Amino acid sequence: MLLGGVYNDPNMNTHDNLWKKVWSKNDLINISLIFLAGLIASLMAVYFINVELVYKVLLVELGLVVSILGAVLWRLRVNKISLSSIGIDEFRFRWIFLAILLSLLVITIGGFLSSSLANFLGKEAGNLNTEDLLSDSLWLNVLYLKIFGAILIPIVEELYFRGVLFRYFRQNNAFLKAALWSSTIFALLHISPVIMPFAFVLGFTSAWIYNKTNSLLPSFMLHIAVNSFAINLLFLSTI
Repeated sequence: MLLGGVYNDPNMNTHDNLWKKVWSKNDLINISLIFLAGLIASLMAVYFINVELVYKVLLVELGLVVSILGAVLWRLRVNKISLSSIGIDEFRFRWIFLAILLSLLVITIGGFLSSSLANFLGKEAGNLNTEDLLSDSLWLNVLYLKIFGAILIPIVEELYFRGVLFRYFRQNNAFLKAALWSSTIFALLHISPVIMPFAFVLGFTSAWIYNKTNSLLPSFMLHIAVNSFAINLLFLSTI
């Protein structure tokens, strides 16, 4: 039934009632199209410019940040939806410890699955050599890896894949179905077959903590912790 304009299913339990309808199908389509348009535009741009690889990857990441953040904020403003409605709310310090513990779980399980698949396929776990990913410029490495790779990209990915995609599925479905759908899409968009198992575990775990806390902040911290660990390993491998 509709109570005060919010969808409520009497068959849902109290926790499910927290997942009121925020995103419509039109919102999902609009945000997804802008996200894909930003990704395609940045990929086309790097195809036609002749610069070192790190600049190209940085441009693609910038396109993702701008397109996702812009699209989500636009739809929130159009629909007069507050940030707290999608889970950007009060920060709680205990989430830091939960996010760190879950990041270790993701790294262990996801890493094992991706490494096993890589061995089975006879491929490297990564797509590029360390030398391809790093620049001779320290400030560029910090900008590309630490600021974008470890902070901004995790935030906008969680904003779209959990705050929009998972939440849209969760509004009318049980947690497991919503998490499986959103995590599968998240994994497939990572393109590399050996990265997909890791991405799926990360996506599913992020969906679980979002569902558990009804807040995106723990998901942000989990994703940032995982990416930061991976990036630190990348730096250590060059020493």
